[in-house]
Amino acid sequence: RVAETAVVSRAHEIKGESIFAYVVCRGARPTGAEAEKLSAELRDFVGQELGAIAKPDDIRFADNLPKTRSGKIMRRLLRAIADGNELGDVSTLRDPSVVDELSAQVEAGTGLISTAGTRGRLPSSLLHPAGPAHPDHRHLPADRPPTRAAARCH
Repeated sequence: RVAETAVVSRAHEIKGESIFAYVVCRGARPTGAEAEKLSAELRDFVGQELGAIAKPDDIRFADNLPKTRSGKIMRRLLRAIADGNELGDVSTLRDPSVVDELSAQVEAGTGLISTAGTRGRLPSSLLHPAGPAHPDHRHLPADRPPTRAAARCH
């Protein structure tokens, strides 16, 4: 059912980065309930094969992916589309209309299945813990700097 995929990171206000997947299906692009069902199946598959942490937060169904003349997927452009940034140089694309199509989908708000706000949120107690900035710092006197290992955690 799935012909090809490309996965990129996207800025996320809570997690820092989230997983954004572009999916090209064999045949027609799914819409509505069919897209929701396939999206859930894909997330479940990724969860079983790679683990829950690898499940994409957003899935965009597309007719094609932007590729170079040699056939490599241009993830830089996909990342820019996902973040809503300027695309930059597209002169090496095999078919520039693919980028226009994906950008039009973003503007129209179509083709995107998102889990934002439904699950995967961290509890507020983890976002703003009370006490020391880092657990390794509890045992240190106030005038002593943290160890190198503890400093790298920030």
